[in-house]
Amino acid sequence: MKNLVNRNQLPTVILICLGVVIALVGLITLTVVRGDSQVTAKMAAPSTPYVITREGVFELSSTPMTITAEATNPETDVTLVVGRSSDIYGWLGTAAYTEVAGLKSWEELHTEVTEGDGAELEETDPAKADMWVEVLQSKGKVSFTTTEKTAGMAVLATTNGTAKAPALTLGWKTPSSLVWRLPLLILGLILIGAGAVSLWLTKQKDAKSTVEQAETTETVAELSIDESTEESEDTAEPAEVETEVTAEAEKAVEADEKLVEAMEVGNESADSNEATMDEVVAEDIPDDSGEEVLEVTTEVSETAVEIPAEVEEEPERPRTHGAVIETMVGSRIIKFPSRQAIKEARLRGESVIEVDGHTFQTGLIPVVKKVNDVVESELPTE
Repeated sequence: MKNLVNRNQLPTVILICLGVVIALVGLITLTVVRGDSQVTAKMAAPSTPYVITREGVFELSSTPMTITAEATNPETDVTLVVGRSSDIYGWLGTAAYTEVAGLKSWEELHTEVTEGDGAELEETDPAKADMWVEVLQSKGKVSFTTTEKTAGMAVLATTNGTAKAPALTLGWKTPSSLVWRLPLLILGLILIGAGAVSLWLTKQKDAKSTVEQAETTETVAELSIDESTEESEDTAEPAEVETEVTAEAEKAVEADEKLVEAMEVGNESADSNEATMDEVVAEDIPDDSGEEVLEVTTEVSETAVEIPAEVEEEPERPRTHGAVIETMVGSRIIKFPSRQAIKEARLRGESVIEVDGHTFQTGLIPVVKKVNDVVESELPTE
């Protein structure tokens, strides 16, 4: 349920469920359990020996009507005949009778009494006549239900033609009212429709929010990746610079070694030339001959100048300033320690040497003392 309906959709779902329940109640009351109202109207006990119904009374109900004639004494024979109103009036003649003209209320019949001339009928039992559609006789009470064939007819009820006539009761069923049942169904359908529309709108809104959230998450992820990449580049750049500086420093060291070797060769040549010049001056030049000395000195000077020419023809070398060697890499000046400075630092027991903010390893090998070589002064005190 949690996966199907979220918190925002819960009120809408409840509204739809309520509409379904109301609509089902209205539908069931209109069909399955639809009850009919029962109408039962009675008359007071008549004072005449005969009681009849007026033409049109059967049509008070659109459903079949039940007419019951009941005597005050259950042992009394009751006769009820069904026929045309004209035949009933003709058979009664001038005899007194009570006529049911309609409804006074939903529970009481409207009656009218017709007084006769007091003359007795030749035949007081209507069951013996042959003009009736139907004749019913029983003790205490008799009932008759109208049909389509008896539409527009009337009934006549009596006991023995001299005693008081039985009382009539008319009953029929009427369809139940739709005043509240039909609106109940309509209300349920309206609630279902409103809930469905609201649920659709809520889902559209949630879907839009989900898309926006996904886009936001994707943007944040991209920004995080960019930041991580920049940090990685920033972290890698010093290492690359240090590697480049180290490589250039090694090249500069090699160039410096070559320069030193060339200078040593030049110095050795100069020393040999000086020795040769001394020998020439001592052996061949007399004390009073200044011109020859000048010529020899000139040769020596030219020879001395020609010896370091090999060094001058070499490309530009890194410049050494004490313990620091400077070299040009593009437009930057790279500084690194000379080999002598590295050796001196190693002799001092230093594992690294720092030049211009960069550290260089001296190649120092750490010394580990044996347990027996530890002096008592180095032991921890309590």
